[in-house]
Amino acid sequence: MEKYQFIKQSEFFNNLDDSVIKAISSVSEFVSFPKNKIIFLNGDKASHIYVILNGFVKIYKTSFRGDQTITRIAKKKEIFGEVSCFSNSYHQLSAETITRTEILKIPQKELLQAIKLDEDFNNKIIKWLFQRQNYLIKTLEKQTTLNIEEKLASFIVNLYLEMGNNHELKLPYDKNIIALQLSTKPETISRTFKRLTKRKLIHLQNKTIIIDNIEELKKLYQI
Repeated sequence: MEKYQFIKQSEFFNNLDDSVIKAISSVSEFVSFPKNKIIFLNGDKASHIYVILNGFVKIYKTSFRGDQTITRIAKKKEIFGEVSCFSNSYHQLSAETITRTEILKIPQKELLQAIKLDEDFNNKIIKWLFQRQNYLIKTLEKQTTLNIEEKLASFIVNLYLEMGNNHELKLPYDKNIIALQLSTKPETISRTFKRLTKRKLIHLQNKTIIIDNIEELKKLYQI
């Protein structure tokens, strides 16, 4: 896909003036990363904003003991690295691909120069950063207040909504990553899938989740 068109379709940049989008596209580049490639680490100086063309990237924090806590999984057309980039600081989180991934890299210096041409964009940045903070707070609340069945139901329902209310959902990445995302262990995820199957809410066919009762899943997630 052409860089200009991709940037224009991205939720974060889609309201920018065409001249600004053209300026950004002229200095950005598409880069392909293999699975399990670290893009940046906590403590690295921010130098780019990243927009995903294809694939998935986990955004996570690592404890002193080496345990990972995933704050989100970034997917197609989503951006990451923007908080540290706009605040001209060091990354507080790390980013690593969990599938083969194509990314548009936009250099910080040139991006900040380009968006000065759009007076309304600064307000959008402030609003975006506020929304990102709220998202992180809600993520932490889910991790601490929901039990594992509720967390897995949340994951499945959100995937169902993202896929256009499709009742057959291919797992987007490994169960090990889902376990990290839900702050649990892979064996616990496997047992929870079995419990949801026993309750006739879902069943698995290889790496595909078949939803048998979406309304009960929503109730479990308290939607």
